[in-house]
Amino acid sequence: MARMPSFVKKGGTLLSTLPLLVVLGCAGDPSEHPTVVALKSEFALQRVEKPFADPSESSAKLSAKPALTEPKGAVPLLPSGQEDFVAGELLVKYRGVKVEEGFELLRSRNPHFDLKGAIEKFKENPYVEYVQPNYLHKITSLPNDPILDKQWYLRNTGQEYLYEDGFTVQKKRAKRGADIKAEKAWEFFNAYHDGKSEAVIALIDTGVDFDHEDLAGRFWINEKETGVDESGADRRSNGIDDDGNGYVDDWRGWNFYSDSLEAENDPSDVHGHGTHLAGIVAAVSDNGTGVAGVGRGTKVMALRASSSKGELTLADVLDAIRYAVENGADIISMSFSMTKYSEIEHLAVKYAAEQGVVTVAAAGNDGADIVHYPAGYEEVIAVQASDQRDERWKLSNYGSHIDIAAPGVAIYSTLPARSYDAWSGTSMATPIVSAVLGTMKALYPTLTAEELKERLLSTADDVDWKSPKHALKLGARRVNYYRALAEW
Repeated sequence: MARMPSFVKKGGTLLSTLPLLVVLGCAGDPSEHPTVVALKSEFALQRVEKPFADPSESSAKLSAKPALTEPKGAVPLLPSGQEDFVAGELLVKYRGVKVEEGFELLRSRNPHFDLKGAIEKFKENPYVEYVQPNYLHKITSLPNDPILDKQWYLRNTGQEYLYEDGFTVQKKRAKRGADIKAEKAWEFFNAYHDGKSEAVIALIDTGVDFDHEDLAGRFWINEKETGVDESGADRRSNGIDDDGNGYVDDWRGWNFYSDSLEAENDPSDVHGHGTHLAGIVAAVSDNGTGVAGVGRGTKVMALRASSSKGELTLADVLDAIRYAVENGADIISMSFSMTKYSEIEHLAVKYAAEQGVVTVAAAGNDGADIVHYPAGYEEVIAVQASDQRDERWKLSNYGSHIDIAAPGVAIYSTLPARSYDAWSGTSMATPIVSAVLGTMKALYPTLTAEELKERLLSTADDVDWKSPKHALKLGARRVNYYRALAEW
């Protein structure tokens, strides 16, 4: 697999870095340079892990995970009154170190850790390229009650639905045809698919319910970690990294959540959000129960990076992106967001793009022209939510940075414990787009990431938003599943 070169930004131009000996006047690991070590000592910082690094070398946690309840006097896991980063933690990229060699996650032992002061001093060090807090992403959905016709986004017949404006609940009638044209898309896929090729959609989220009856057989399985080894032991639990990818017994994905008490090779859902997204992508069709997933010829790679509260640290997201890229994902679906731009996260999605992986992310639910990340990075397909009338959902973010719209209101899907419900949010719109892309890849396996993206956007529907004002607030056209498969 080709490797992405590292870069250093000078005067607005990205230039490939020279060897450490030339750039820095020394050789070796810049994280161990005396000036860097002195900074770590000054702020009582120690390495926790190296996110995004090759797991066989340095991705494992290098110090004990913090307890869910911190000891008295320790830095709390989250800052008081502000939950957009993990208190006492820094992410650092060193100059001259390639992206795939990883970043460094540092945690302070000082209960009075000066985050701002530490960042300022690290930025002054010539061996440091980027330094930032360990930001928190948050999932982007809102629970909602089921509507009359539960999966209107697959086939909208103009049915009645319930609308809540915050004060009253009203009955409204949907706009006939305001859907993604799923039935025609499925017919086209069934007629022309070779029955063999599949696409893998990595779902970085809260985990999935592997036991849900409507998701049976819909998950990616790491075949090299299944069956029995030479000694007759089950590879799923033999404690051996059978495929040499740096993750032991990762037969159905991985749990990256740093503070998790669950097994690292068990990405089971702890919230419900991830199971809901998995059902949107890949719920079993024609099985006489539940709902129908959007995707065809697709499997979900379950990558848990979230706490039970729906919060994902940037460090865990970085590791999940790297895992998806290195283990065969075609699409990475990210239904979470933050308002902070991260140079380090941007490097990670650039790396995914360089390896031919399509990244898709939710635009956020502020109802405003606000850029959220990772959706705001140029390489990522930014998805906003439309409603039953082909209008922008009232809480969906909008703006010129949006690439495409997809239904995101009252989306009925799977939940843990074999249940179902309708949720709303750009979180729900995102896996619809990911599923369309995955089906395109399964039908046309030779299409590149750029070709998939171009085809998706060029075949989307122009929607009448009633006025230029509404059009501006949408920011993008609505996905058309059938045209994405059948037209080019």
